[in-house]
Amino acid sequence: MGAIVSLLWLKNREVVREYLARVPSMLYVIGSTQPYRPYAAFGRVESLHALLSPQSQRSIAEDAAARAAAVASDLSAAGWTGAAADLRSDRATVTRTVSARLEERLRESMLLIAALDSAHERDGIDVIALNEDVMPAGKTAALWARARGVPSVTISHSAILGRLYTVHREFNADRAIVFGRRGGLPYAEMGVDPACLAASGNPSWDAYAALPSQRGAVRSELAARYGIGANEFLVVFATTWSARFTAFCDADAYASTLRAVLRAVRDLRARGVPIRLVVKDRPTEDGGAEVVAALCKEEGLETGVIYARGETERFVVAADTVVSVDSNISVEAMLAGVPAINLWTPMGWLNGPFFDAEDGVLEAAPDKLAAAIAMALGDANLRGLLTATAARRLPEFAAAPGTAAVRAAELLVRSHADAAAQSRGYVWEELSRPRRIVDKGAQATYFLNPRNELLQMLAHEPRVVLDVGCGGGATGAELKRVFPRAVVHGVERSGEAAAYALARLDRVLQEDVETMDFAGAGFAPGSIDVVFFPDVLEHLYDPWNLLRRVKPFLAPDAQVLASIPNVRNLWLLGELFKGRWDYVEEGLLDVTHIRFFTRKSVEELFVQTGYRIARWGANYDPRVPTVAAPPDALLNVDIYGLTMKDVSMRDLEEFRTIQFLVDAAPA
Repeated sequence: MGAIVSLLWLKNREVVREYLARVPSMLYVIGSTQPYRPYAAFGRVESLHALLSPQSQRSIAEDAAARAAAVASDLSAAGWTGAAADLRSDRATVTRTVSARLEERLRESMLLIAALDSAHERDGIDVIALNEDVMPAGKTAALWARARGVPSVTISHSAILGRLYTVHREFNADRAIVFGRRGGLPYAEMGVDPACLAASGNPSWDAYAALPSQRGAVRSELAARYGIGANEFLVVFATTWSARFTAFCDADAYASTLRAVLRAVRDLRARGVPIRLVVKDRPTEDGGAEVVAALCKEEGLETGVIYARGETERFVVAADTVVSVDSNISVEAMLAGVPAINLWTPMGWLNGPFFDAEDGVLEAAPDKLAAAIAMALGDANLRGLLTATAARRLPEFAAAPGTAAVRAAELLVRSHADAAAQSRGYVWEELSRPRRIVDKGAQATYFLNPRNELLQMLAHEPRVVLDVGCGGGATGAELKRVFPRAVVHGVERSGEAAAYALARLDRVLQEDVETMDFAGAGFAPGSIDVVFFPDVLEHLYDPWNLLRRVKPFLAPDAQVLASIPNVRNLWLLGELFKGRWDYVEEGLLDVTHIRFFTRKSVEELFVQTGYRIARWGANYDPRVPTVAAPPDALLNVDIYGLTMKDVSMRDLEEFRTIQFLVDAAPA
C-alpha cells in the first residue's frame, strides 16, 4: 500500500486527508493517532514509535546514554569549563548537565531513525511531510529521507516575512511549500533552487475563503458570548514570544509588546474611544492567562480584556483592527479584509523590513501605536485604502486561499511520483514488474479522478452501474453523489486501487473482467443499466467476447459508455511517418495497450457484438491544431512532415481526436 509519514502540526492535518483521498496509504504520525482516526477509511493509522518494541527502545536509550557520556567525558578531559562559572558549579556538574541534555536529544533522534527504518521496511515510505526541517525531529526526518531516497516536503509554518537567520538558515527537505512569492525570497537569497519551492498558500488559512462573508454572524456570536457592546471597537492583539533558540533574540519581547498595546488601549479609552481588547495568546513559557492578567493590572486595564488561545480566524474576521508583531496574523487580517497594524520592535529593525510601504499594513512604533489604532478605527478613508491595498497585494503573501490544502497534497503526490520516475528503468519493464499507481505520475491522477466526460453522457438516472476498471472509484463516487439511489459495482484488477475504491463504491470485485463470471458475481439478467469502460477495452485480449458476455445482463434501456484511444490521431501518424512507434507509460501508445482502434473499427467492435452506437463524443489532442472551415470543405494538410490532399472535415475531426467517447446500447 505504501506509507506517508506526517510530522505536520495539527492545524495542517487537512493536507493529510487530501493526500489520503488521492493515494490510499498507511499513515504514520508521531504521538497520538486520535486526531487522524477520521482518516482511517483511507488506510491504517499508526504511531511511528509504536513500531519499536519496549526492548528496542530500552536498547536505543542505553546506547544514547553511553554516547552522550562519552562526549561529555571528552569535553571534561579537554578542560571544557566554559559553563562552570555561569552555573556556579564544578566541572563534574557541568559534565552531568551536558550529558543529560545530549542524551535526551540523541535518544529522541535515534528512536525516530529506528522507527522510520521500521516503517520503511514494513510498508515503504512514499513521502515525509514536515512543518519545519531545522529543529531536531524535522531535521532528523529530512536527513533520513535524503539518505534513503525518500522525498520530503516542508509545508512552511510561517509567511517568512523577514530574513532567515542563524538556525533558520538551513534547507534540509527536498521541496518547500511557501505561502506566497514573498515567502520564497529568503530561500532564494540562501541559494535554494527555485524549482524546489512552490507558492501554494497556507493550508491552515483555507477557512478565510468563506469566513469574511459571515462577518456579521461571527461578530454577533462573539459579542453574545463575551458581552461585547454594539458600539465597542474590537481590537485583536496577537502576542509574540521569544523562542530562545539563539542569543539573537529579545527575551523580553512578550511582555514589552503586550505592555505597549495595553498602554495604547488605555490611552484611547481615556480619550473616550470604546475599545474591547482581545489578547490572542499562544502556549509559551513567556505568557499565559495569569501573566496577561498581572500585566493588565499593572497597566491599569483590569476590565474589557478578553483572553483567548483559540478561534484565531473568527476573532480576526470579527475585529475592527488587528495588531501583531512581525507576524502571520497581519496576513490573516489581509485575508479577512481587516486593517492590520504591525508593531515595530528592535528585532524587527534587525530582521526586517517585514512589510513594504505598498503592502497595506500600517506600521507603528510603541509610542505611536495609540495614534495608529485611532486612525485605523476612525478614519474611514484610511481603512478603505488599507484594505484595498492589502487585497491587491495579498497574492504576494498568500497564494490560492481556499485551495492550499489541496495544492499541498497534490505536491506531496507529485514529489513521490517524481522520485519514483527518477529511479525507474525502461517503460517496458512495467509489463513484468508493474509499479504502484502512486508511482505512475499523471496516471495516479487518471486513476483517482472522475471521468466527468462519460458521466455527462448519462441519458437517465442510473439504477445498477457496472464500472469496469474503476481505479480508485472516483467516477462511481461522483455518480453516487449526483444520484444517491444508484448502486455502483466496481471491477478492478489492481489490488491497490480496488482497496481504495471499496471505501467509495457499493461493491468492488477484484477480478480480471475477461474471465469474470457475471452470474456468479450476483448479476441478474437484464439488471445492469449503465456500464463504464473508461480506457479499458484497448487493454483486453478479447474485448469483443467481453461485450458479448455482458450483453445478457443489460437492461433494455442500458447505456454502455466507453472511452477508447484513437490510433488514427494525426500526431501519432506523424510519429509513425518519422519511423517512431515509441511505447510510453501512458497515452496513445501506453505500453499496456493490446488493441488499437480507429473510429471505423470502434464502430465495428460494437456493431459486430450486438450493439448500436447512439452517440459519439471526443477528447481532442491539443497537439493537433483546430481548423475553421465549412462542413463540406476539402482541405490540404501539411503538418508533422505529412502532406495530405482533399481531407474532409469529418476526417480532420478524427485526426484531432485522442479519445473516442462512445454511448452504445444493446441492439
